[in-house]
Amino acid sequence: MGPSMVKHLVELSALVIFVELIVMRDFVTTDRTGLRSRTRTPTTSTVTTITTTTNVRRPFFNQLQTYDAVNGTRVELSCHIELKLSASDFTNVSWLKMPRRILTRGPLRVTRDNRIHLLPQTVMNTSEFPLIIDPVREQDAGEYRCLFQLGSELHHKVVILVVKVPPYFEQRPAKLVKADERGNLRLFCNASGAPQPKIRWWVRLSLPPTHEPLISSTPEGNRSGTTRVSSPANDENSLLVGKERLRPIEIMLSRYRNDIFVRGGLLVFSRLNRHMSGWYLCEADNGISPAALSLSRVLVRYPPEIRMSNSEIQQHLGGSTIIGCTVRAYPAGSVEWELNGVPIQAPYCGYFEVKKLKYCQIEYHKYAGDFSSLVDSSPNSRVSTVGSFYTGADNILPRRMDPDDHEFYRLSDVRLTIANITHSDLGLYTCRVRTSAGVGEGYTRLDAHRFKFHSSVKIEETLLYVSKRLRRTLEYRTQRPGNTTAEL
Repeated sequence: MGPSMVKHLVELSALVIFVELIVMRDFVTTDRTGLRSRTRTPTTSTVTTITTTTNVRRPFFNQLQTYDAVNGTRVELSCHIELKLSASDFTNVSWLKMPRRILTRGPLRVTRDNRIHLLPQTVMNTSEFPLIIDPVREQDAGEYRCLFQLGSELHHKVVILVVKVPPYFEQRPAKLVKADERGNLRLFCNASGAPQPKIRWWVRLSLPPTHEPLISSTPEGNRSGTTRVSSPANDENSLLVGKERLRPIEIMLSRYRNDIFVRGGLLVFSRLNRHMSGWYLCEADNGISPAALSLSRVLVRYPPEIRMSNSEIQQHLGGSTIIGCTVRAYPAGSVEWELNGVPIQAPYCGYFEVKKLKYCQIEYHKYAGDFSSLVDSSPNSRVSTVGSFYTGADNILPRRMDPDDHEFYRLSDVRLTIANITHSDLGLYTCRVRTSAGVGEGYTRLDAHRFKFHSSVKIEETLLYVSKRLRRTLEYRTQRPGNTTAEL
């Protein structure tokens, strides 16, 4: 070990002793905001002596500074000494991370953290000793001190570093959630950051509030799902993500007061219905870009809805007819046909087999709605546009239908063809769909065509009219001169 190294170790040991004295003199407390504030003891401190005694040289003009830095960026903590220093005085300047972690000693870095270093001194700049942290991390927040030993006195400058961290999720719900109608569901997201982010829920429903069910009677509990809530405040509080508009969850709260509970990042559905299916976005925002977004797709499984094209059909014996059955269900299911409670085997209607088969069916698919119909495109509404503030905002909502969307929006139009109708084909036809969510049925009655005589001429009035005309004709002829009764 060389003499220079021994000298540095001795100086470092002396510095540690000075630091211990400062720690014992200053009592550091933590307030509610997490920042450190110093409470002086009744004894006279070095800083107080500098500020009250005019004859003592003041190495630091600003004895307290605060810096705000975003996590992951570069920060430079200033330390300007108001004295003319020589090269030998550089070793008297040190940086300390409270309570007792020594970072630098003169031009040397004591800490092993490679993110921390000093700017090199130059001939033209001998009074600046900035501490560089690149990149800054959340754990770097706290109180720093720039120490300068002037003779036997140790002066210091306090620097408070506040590290702001963009919000990030510690817990979030699944991207795809499936639940049963009239059941319950719980979505939870928890976010952290500095400052602590606020969480808000947004929603875009799959089935619009104006969605009309296939069946005329609405089950109890779903009535509120067919009402529209229009309020100017809803447009002003819209969230535009990419090209999609989401509404605040408060809209659903006004429609389902007893079925939805929201508190912070907790969203609870106590009684689900199919109209609650949609995209639910958890947004965590603390003012530091980018905000954190978590999107969940909620699909509510519900029993099949069935609508028959006719409740009763009459057809001639020997003829053919078609019974239509429209089905909406999630998950989708296959159609079963029955005649008077007896199952019917109805294969697919091929082009050449139509006239050969007694029963056959064909199925068409259409969609109850698409993404464009689910987005409120009112030109007069004001929205909060999200641009670069949200990372990946353009891709957070799907632009095309995925397989779940195809199944959810699909309407199945099934048509049963009955050829060469006989008396055995007459009766009640049942269209039934079975799924894991329940069973749906629809009915159509097929009867033989009954001929009914419909005439627009009233026979009694016609006979009365003819008899009157005949009587008048006879009276006229009997009253003419030269005519006798025998001539009649």
